[in-house]
Amino acid sequence: MGAFMGHDKSSISDIIKLLKKLQHDLLDLAVDGGPSIEVGGEIARRRRRERIFPSGYFADVAWELLTDLYEAHQHHQQISVTMLGLHGGVPLTTTLRYLDRMVADGFVERTPDKTDRRRIHVQLTERGIKAMDDVFRQPAEPTRLHRAH
Repeated sequence: MGAFMGHDKSSISDIIKLLKKLQHDLLDLAVDGGPSIEVGGEIARRRRRERIFPSGYFADVAWELLTDLYEAHQHHQQISVTMLGLHGGVPLTTTLRYLDRMVADGFVERTPDKTDRRRIHVQLTERGIKAMDDVFRQPAEPTRLHRAH
């Protein structure tokens, strides 16, 4: 926070908004056209809708975290608890609460960073990977609207 001394809260808020937009734009670039098109497309669509609709319209924290973890798995990347929350725009306390449940349910595991004891990495377990594979690899089912016709 020392770097922000002398700035009012509104300018810090503006900087945070700008950084979040930049982060979303960079994530869109990273996921569009990658090897995991379907999950990448899901994440890119989510980022676009967050920019278009008012905040709070699409609050599905568990799905935010799971899709980010699934994409990290597909790209063989490690992701820390903090970065996971930042990627999805989820507050750290909320991220931790949801991760506790996912760990208890056997979908996610935490592992300490080998070089920095302060950092904890999270990843899908085999059960979590299978569940996400099932979601993304199953053919799309007709929606209620399409079944009605």
